[in-house]
Amino acid sequence: MGEYLKKEMTCAIYIRVSTERQREKFSLPAQEKILVEYAKTKEWDYIFYNEGAGSGETLENRPQIMRLLGDAKAKKFDVCLVIELERLSRDEDLFDWLTIKKTFRDNKIKIATPNQTYDLSDDEDDFLSDLFGALAKREKKKLLKRMKRGSLEAVTRGVYIGNHFRLGYKYDKTTKKLCIVQEEAEVIKKIFELCNAQNLGTVAIAEYLNRNKIPTPLEFAEKKGSYKGKGFKIGSWTGGVVWRLLTNPIYYGVYNYNKVEHKNGKTIGRRPESEWIKQTVEPIISYEEFKTAQDNIKNRAKWADRNTKNEYLLSGLLYCAECESKLQGATFKAYEKKDKDGNLIRDKRGYLIKRWKTASYYKCYGRVKKDCALPYLKTQEIDSKVWKAIEYLVKQPQKALDETIRIKQKELSKAKEIIPDRLKELDKQLDGLIKAEDRLLDAFSMGDLTQEDLKKQMPKIKFRKSRIQGEINSLRLQIAGSNIKEQKLANLSTIKGNIDNFSQKEKQQLLRDALDKVIVYKNGDVDIITILDSPAGEQDKPYEFICSESEPGSICAPR
Repeated sequence: MGEYLKKEMTCAIYIRVSTERQREKFSLPAQEKILVEYAKTKEWDYIFYNEGAGSGETLENRPQIMRLLGDAKAKKFDVCLVIELERLSRDEDLFDWLTIKKTFRDNKIKIATPNQTYDLSDDEDDFLSDLFGALAKREKKKLLKRMKRGSLEAVTRGVYIGNHFRLGYKYDKTTKKLCIVQEEAEVIKKIFELCNAQNLGTVAIAEYLNRNKIPTPLEFAEKKGSYKGKGFKIGSWTGGVVWRLLTNPIYYGVYNYNKVEHKNGKTIGRRPESEWIKQTVEPIISYEEFKTAQDNIKNRAKWADRNTKNEYLLSGLLYCAECESKLQGATFKAYEKKDKDGNLIRDKRGYLIKRWKTASYYKCYGRVKKDCALPYLKTQEIDSKVWKAIEYLVKQPQKALDETIRIKQKELSKAKEIIPDRLKELDKQLDGLIKAEDRLLDAFSMGDLTQEDLKKQMPKIKFRKSRIQGEINSLRLQIAGSNIKEQKLANLSTIKGNIDNFSQKEKQQLLRDALDKVIVYKNGDVDIITILDSPAGEQDKPYEFICSESEPGSICAPR
């Protein structure tokens, strides 16, 4: 299908299919025939965009829609013609739909179907396009639930549902299970042998495989037809690829399905192990070999940790008073002076001349993004101020400290008793609003509710939903924060001995248990807020400190 010169009106004809059901309803040839005939009746010239078969989940995975949006910005057409609105987007959170709408609105482009044309600059048409987008989103949720339920049932019956793009195995369409590919299995065995018998790290193993011209997983996949130019580079072996193979339990015969939770095509978290479905797969190595490899990987991680050169005492605890960003540690190393010929310069005593002394600082993250004016502050000075404050806190009479910790623990426990009941109540309200929203959409779809009534009622429900969801999120954060604080209080209550001889790591742990945050000012003053500070709104704050050099002799005095 060619591209015609613009006369009076030019349209972009966009076609795409995804599910089998859609192929039966509007196949690609059917969409092309209907839309081209419609464009001809309107006497529109047209540019053709054939996405083929693919998911409408994200824009980035659809090259033709990206080309269409680029042409829209270049004003190459006046209207976008699709068989139905959901051909453009059916993503879960409507973000892509809003992106498409904004591009069209900014460039004064209309959206048309054979049944209706939408002018996005018109409030009425804009509302209708959003409404049909919401209906498409709702239908997709139902479809995904049905697909998920069917997948879980199939996996329970022993059907393999997962990545067919897996080194060492291939998918058997007859048995619907994975079977071993012997040539690839030998590579897996070699990798575990190099890790266990020769005690090589992942990078060293990758170098060995590259040196011996062992095909990569993508090269094997290309050979057996699993890989057909999906946008990946064949590349070479890397430490990361080797690590993923060494830590995959499938190679000793266990495949875990339903392990992670996805949203909008992205992994958003790991499910509880009780929700996993374990399948037995033909093993390539023994469990003992797998376990030995995991132990070796952990030991190497410990060794790597010893090589850490710069550890900052207050890492993760410092906040900027100017822009509220976090502070991070930065070390500037000295280096030797050289003459014009590149030779090192020495002083009269024979010592190498340095450009400056190695020095560590805390710097604000906001210096670049927020143009923050907080200067670099020497770590030694800030560390000293905060540590003196914590010494005052911990070295006070033990009885007073224990009593303060007990009171704080009681406050947290009391607050946590109330929150679950409130969460149950809010979850019930949210569920009721979701059902009310569904009923409204059903009523509108069936013609029992007018567009005017829908426009009146839907915003009220959405507003109440957002408020309730915000409160739920806040309460869940409070529970998580209370759990962390309870653990910190328990740790702090065990500090009975002399802290003067603490190692750097012991000091770091004590500070993380005792502090909520440290706020740093331009002049080097710090506000130290401990986990024992009174709740906001109370007058008495016995363990909030301010440290200043402006008052000699009062450094780290309790406020």
